[in-house]
Amino acid sequence: MDNFEPQNFSERVKLIKDKTGTQKLSELTGISTVQLNRYAKGTSQPMIEPLVAIAEASGVSIQWLATGIGGMQAGSPTVDMSRSVSINFYPDIQPSAGCGNDVVSERSVPVVFDADYLKTEVQVNPKNCVMFSAQGDSMAPSISSGDLLIVDQSVTRGDSIFVLRLSNDIMVKRLQFLPTGHIKVISDSDAYDDYMIDLQQNPELQVIGRVVWHGGRC
Repeated sequence: MDNFEPQNFSERVKLIKDKTGTQKLSELTGISTVQLNRYAKGTSQPMIEPLVAIAEASGVSIQWLATGIGGMQAGSPTVDMSRSVSINFYPDIQPSAGCGNDVVSERSVPVVFDADYLKTEVQVNPKNCVMFSAQGDSMAPSISSGDLLIVDQSVTRGDSIFVLRLSNDIMVKRLQFLPTGHIKVISDSDAYDDYMIDLQQNPELQVIGRVVWHGGRC
């Protein structure tokens, strides 16, 4: 067990469940044993609240639990700190891959990444980035509900996937900027219709940034 290295989210939950005990973990988190078993089997994926509850109850790093990155134990060094950077993760803001979510609060927590990885592999300046968790299925299969998103706020135009705010709604969509002054809002899922936004009639529209990385909870 000590040498076992879980490769995906369900294996990480199973490892925690085996070490803590399913019933005990249920009592500590308020999550039913049935639901915990679903997480461990990979038949269900948690949103941010149960994810945080499992991490806090078991003393593991939420970053490790969600992505497999870094050390397992909370507070353990995840990367060489001389080369690390933190990106603000907003757990209460979940861009909707659907019809839009209201902004409830803007509480943030830092998530540590290796600076070289972000600069060379993701090819972004970490200072320009923020992190969200997607909700909904309109961007499937590109982005699934619960995926973690790194968003580059320095890029707000182009034909790509963006996080945007319209009134009080936060969405993640594929955008196409047209020379007519309109933006075509595209859902990757065939179950959702595309639509147009007239920039002159919607001056409150804010493109927060381009999605440059997403991590699924396998």
